Amino acid sequence: MHTVTFLSYAVLLLNDAQKPITKENIELLATASHVQLDEYALNQFTNHPHLKNTISKLIQAPNSVLSVNEATYTLTKSHNTIPYNISKSEIQFSHKIMQQTFGGNKNTFISPMSIFVAISMLMAGATGTTLTEIRNALTIQYTNHEQEMQAIMAVLNSDIIQIANQIYVDNKFNINHTYATTLKQFYHSEVVCKNFENPDSARRDINAWVEQITKNKIQDLLAPNAIKPNTCSILVNAIYFKCNWKNKFKKQDTLLGQFKAPTGEISLPFMIKRNKRFEHGSNGIIEWLRIPYEGDEFEAVFVRPNEDGETEKLDEFLKEYDVLSVVSRTSYKEFDLVVVPRFKVEYEAEVSSVLQDMGMNRAFSPDAEFELMGSKNGEKISVSAIFHKTFLAVDEEGTEAAAATAIMMKEECEEDESLPVVFVLDQPFIMLIVHSQSGAILFSGKIVQPGQPDEISTYGAYYPIKKQIQEKESLGGFMGELFN
Repeated sequence: MHTVTFLSYAVLLLNDAQKPITKENIELLATASHVQLDEYALNQFTNHPHLKNTISKLIQAPNSVLSVNEATYTLTKSHNTIPYNISKSEIQFSHKIMQQTFGGNKNTFISPMSIFVAISMLMAGATGTTLTEIRNALTIQYTNHEQEMQAIMAVLNSDIIQIANQIYVDNKFNINHTYATTLKQFYHSEVVCKNFENPDSARRDINAWVEQITKNKIQDLLAPNAIKPNTCSILVNAIYFKCNWKNKFKKQDTLLGQFKAPTGEISLPFMIKRNKRFEHGSNGIIEWLRIPYEGDEFEAVFVRPNEDGETEKLDEFLKEYDVLSVVSRTSYKEFDLVVVPRFKVEYEAEVSSVLQDMGMNRAFSPDAEFELMGSKNGEKISVSAIFHKTFLAVDEEGTEAAAATAIMMKEECEEDESLPVVFVLDQPFIMLIVHSQSGAILFSGKIVQPGQPDEISTYGAYYPIKKQIQEKESLGGFMGELFN
């Protein structure tokens, strides 16, 4: 039974029995009804009392029987919450794709959300084994995916984040009307016809649309020759995020220091917070810090090894642990010092092999089943390439991030507490940008060698940030020991 359906049922029964709506009573009802609800679903419900009132109003509305989809969408739109099923799938998918892409001593910055949305549009046109493999890759275990995608789009699109979709088709491609309707209704995607026989013109138009959505942060998503003679359609997703920190860093406190990259130290400006309270956690291998953005709807999660120099612990963490379930275990802690680099990163990759390693193989083969999408010249179609490109900039004001994903379709023819409490990011780290309420991962990156931001020459001396802070503040005692 769907979470919203069961909780509506639980509220009605508990109200009739004049019993309090508590986690314990909901669990008893679930057991009696042979319904499985995990801890996350229960906590999400019982920790947000306003949801109870909304469900009560929905199920008590006169002459109205709401479907699961209607209830989910109404709750989502009314209270800015992402449905549990899809947030759980997106988080699991994010973890899998991070495991596949974050290895080695190189920068990796991806948008699991962008890839998830683009593959979801692809899935809407799939059948048979192709559909099953895509569902498994996306870790989808529910049936109403389009309605849940509609809900997630409704929640996330705001002044802070914009998610846009588009499908470009060759003017000789016969797109299935039902598929086109599905994309428009649930993904707000228009069908744009182009003459792929003039590939450069089509490519420039697609790139221009992506640049418009991402405020010019993602340029040239499709390189020259990306559109082949047998390309018949291109599914495109673009995401743009910009938000200030809830409490901005002071520019006058920023100091230039050394970041310990695997290839050697590099000079970067480091932003500093002193004597502040943050959500923090540690599991003996890594430690993490959550810094909220303005409005508390999103937050950045920074993950670093417990001990300096043990950057291999980041890969060990990704391999052995469920990322979000670990970094969700936090408690508030007072920090004497928090140091975060100011940096920029750009990344691009062709991610077909990553998704194939996640079990999505049939979609790339001549046996792909995309009959629901349409056809060109009566031939079967399959995925030929998946391009992904991202941008990230972190400074004293906040964070700006963007991503775009293009799925190229082809017709099958020829191709310790007593010490000062500090958190210093002066070595490789992981950064996540997450939706606070649901945990959905919008962007994630392993930053090994941060790119230098603009105008760094005004920041100060070129030597390790810890030593610089020590000398600047004449630190002695425990702080001095820590920084030696």
